[in-house]
This record gives sequence, structure tokens and C-alpha cells, in this order.
Amino acid sequence: MAYLHFLDRRVPNAGLEQPLLLSPGNYRLTLRMRAQGLRSELGLQWMVTCSGPGGVAGRTEPVDGSFGWRTFEADIAIPPTGCPGQWLRLVNPVPSGAAQRVMGELWVDDVKVILQK
Repeated sequence: MAYLHFLDRRVPNAGLEQPLLLSPGNYRLTLRMRAQGLRSELGLQWMVTCSGPGGVAGRTEPVDGSFGWRTFEADIAIPPTGCPGQWLRLVNPVPSGAAQRVMGELWVDDVKVILQK
């Protein structure tokens, strides 16, 4: 489990990231989160990005507000080329600047990436 406490400061990313080595195919990202007073301009998102030119392979809906434990999901599509490795990251999708401010608390647990058949 991870716990993050944001102090109403600029946050380009939350510092939570995990390298992945997924073969081409379709996957489902699932994770459980809860939040208390989480506020940011566009919400925070979990993203899977290719380390090559393949770009974004998948992302969750924005996370914002206060809520109890909920499951979040995202479809991930790893292309056959241009994606030799990937990163799973919690990011702030707002471009650089003062609007990157984040405040509140976020708990994250039970993160899984599952191959879809």
C-alpha cells in the first residue's frame, strides 16, 4: 500500500512509478484507491507509457475529491512495435506551471496489470 499527502504545492508527478516489460497485447490495469480532499486542476491519472516511440498505452480516468475504497480500471494496448518497455506512473496531466498544485490525501493498494484473453 502507498499513502500520499499533497501539501498544495506544484506536483508534476507523484513519484510513484514502476517499470514494466509487457509483451504486445491487451491488458487491464486495476487498482484500489481512496482519497480525502484530493484537489487538482484536472485530477491525477495513472498512465502506462511506452519507453519507445509508442506513446501512451493506457490511462485511468482522473482521480479527484473524497471517496472511500474504490476500484479503478484502464485498458492498456501494447503495440507490436515501438514499445520495448513501459512505465506505470501516477501523473498530474496539467502542463507545467502554477496549475500543477495538488492537495489532499490518496491511498493506493492492490495494483495489477492482467493480460486480456
